[in-house]
Amino acid sequence: MLAMRATSMPVRGCTKARTMKPGVRSVARAVQGERIREEIVQVEDTSTKASTVGWAQLATAFTLVAGSANAAGGEYGILEGRTLALLHPAVEFFLLGATFYAGYLGLQWRSLRTIGDEISELKKQVPAVAEGESSGPKSEAERKIDELTAKRKELAKGGFRDKHNAMGSLLLGLGVTMTAAGCFNTYLRTGKLFPGPHLYGGMGITVLWALAAALVPEMQKGNNTARNLHIGLNVANVLLFVSQVPSGLEIVDKVFQFTSWP
Repeated sequence: MLAMRATSMPVRGCTKARTMKPGVRSVARAVQGERIREEIVQVEDTSTKASTVGWAQLATAFTLVAGSANAAGGEYGILEGRTLALLHPAVEFFLLGATFYAGYLGLQWRSLRTIGDEISELKKQVPAVAEGESSGPKSEAERKIDELTAKRKELAKGGFRDKHNAMGSLLLGLGVTMTAAGCFNTYLRTGKLFPGPHLYGGMGITVLWALAAALVPEMQKGNNTARNLHIGLNVANVLLFVSQVPSGLEIVDKVFQFTSWP
């Protein structure tokens, strides 16, 4: 009997494990899943912190590089030397001369374009001659017409329109390039720009070049307002350009003081 009772007595732990209700199992699984999720979140947080540290280190490296780039100390070699520093003023003096030449070409082309209107007006002043009658000596209007006709032929041989367009393209392309190059060279040598009449004047000249060039399509359509505005902008450009010479020479003097060859 004792043996039978002993074998028939259930083991407590086994009984509980076998008799665990379905609801209890669900709670246990939920708790276990929550623990797994917490572990995953901890891993992600660690990864995010490592990534943040990596980006911070990268940003610091860029800051250090930028800091060394701002400080001119000869590490750029010839880029900080006198040769490239003098390139800007040399080209600008050439562009000043090219500006006057482009203006001359433009006026010549304008004369060729408008001389026909003058001839047409003079022809209206010539009295009509009846058929069979002698015209007699030429009138003042006829002599003027002959002079203007000969002048128009000479102007037509000069090719002033094409030359003016070529000089305008040169001024726009090379001028804008050298404006940017001058600012870049100054910043490279000194680590900063110097706001003042020369810098502002250079910016103004560059803007006037762009505005004058932007009017060309309307000018080609015969818009006289655009033509007159084009001339006005270029006159202002010349005056501003000439005013840049004194301050430019001062900068050239400083270049010789604070730079060395090459």
